[in-house]
Amino acid sequence: MTSLGTSLIFRSFNHTNSEHDPNDKQRIAAHNYFTDSTRVGRSTRPRASQLVRANYGGDDHNSTRGASVINVKPVNGCMTNIIETAPHIQKKIEIGQEDADGAENWMMGKLIEGGSAFRQNFFIRSYEIGPDKTVNLETIMNFLQDAALNQMIRSGVAAGNAFGYSKTMSLMKLIWVVTRIHIQINKDSSWGDVLEVDTWFVPVGKYSYHRDWTIRDRKTQQIVIQATCTYLMIDTETRKCSKIPDHIREELKPSTPQYAYQKKGGNIEKINKLTDEMTDISIRSNLVLGWSDLDLNQHVNNVKYLKLIMQSVPADILRDYSMRSITLEYRRECTEHDVIESLTSVDRSKPRLSGATGIESTHLLRIQDNKAELVRARMTWQSRGRSDISTNGYHK
Repeated sequence: MTSLGTSLIFRSFNHTNSEHDPNDKQRIAAHNYFTDSTRVGRSTRPRASQLVRANYGGDDHNSTRGASVINVKPVNGCMTNIIETAPHIQKKIEIGQEDADGAENWMMGKLIEGGSAFRQNFFIRSYEIGPDKTVNLETIMNFLQDAALNQMIRSGVAAGNAFGYSKTMSLMKLIWVVTRIHIQINKDSSWGDVLEVDTWFVPVGKYSYHRDWTIRDRKTQQIVIQATCTYLMIDTETRKCSKIPDHIREELKPSTPQYAYQKKGGNIEKINKLTDEMTDISIRSNLVLGWSDLDLNQHVNNVKYLKLIMQSVPADILRDYSMRSITLEYRRECTEHDVIESLTSVDRSKPRLSGATGIESTHLLRIQDNKAELVRARMTWQSRGRSDISTNGYHK
């Protein structure tokens, strides 16, 4: 028995240059090991084309789903197939030159607009997309949260590894909680896209701050998502809303702009409460959150509620429609041991978007035993052609 180790090295697509830089940052290496039976004096080492077929299940090079062998040569005594990606894949992994501040700014972001706003890039990975080949909303909300927290760290406001609150807030045992968030989706993003997230926050009244985000496709600079949310300050001991002290406002002032970069608001219509008596309502019961759903403040993170809401959305909506906007109103905390019900009602009678292909859905999360409200939500959806979802290839 002999062992043949074969490295399939994926390289960026290049029509004109057959010489490949071994330090190419875009290379992804996947190692596949084959064991072959041999007879004395005769080797049954597979040919390069056989190796490609073995890994991709096809009969020719075109079956590599966007890859083709352009070179076969021995590396460290093993046959190595240099594979180039097809153009539709390569364009997803072109992230361009990093800025002058290097990898730190790429990963952790940087302050912009004189320190009153923040910018961070996010690369969409394969495990962050759904069956429709687009990035899922939970990932987008995590990007929003990550950029907001990193702004506090970069500006020097955050207390050590605190979850977005200042040094004074930490001493006074005060934290931020999201009470409302609105997200408008202008264009879907998919695996390999790089999103450029800009964010800033401003005080509103005595009790709250507003935070806004603008998300662009880094390559095209097209705005793909806009979002805004409202924060309240909560006392961690009483769990009640607190007026924002003046000295905390002063502490945050250097990190806040003197004006808002985008219009506030979004869809501010009242979200109607769903009840069991309503017709055409979908209910999922016995939903439970666990220890892994808690954040550093020991409460269920606002992003986790979205997963529960989606549990009751009808399958045909998820399959045939793309979400265009979502508004979430957080009304009460829940604990890791609460049993939760998710309710969804879809209004198909009148379009909520331009044209005749938009619909609206209303949602409610509540404690199952006492029916106490946790979250109200509203979503708008745009019909998509069946060709948008396929078993092969990327989202169109």
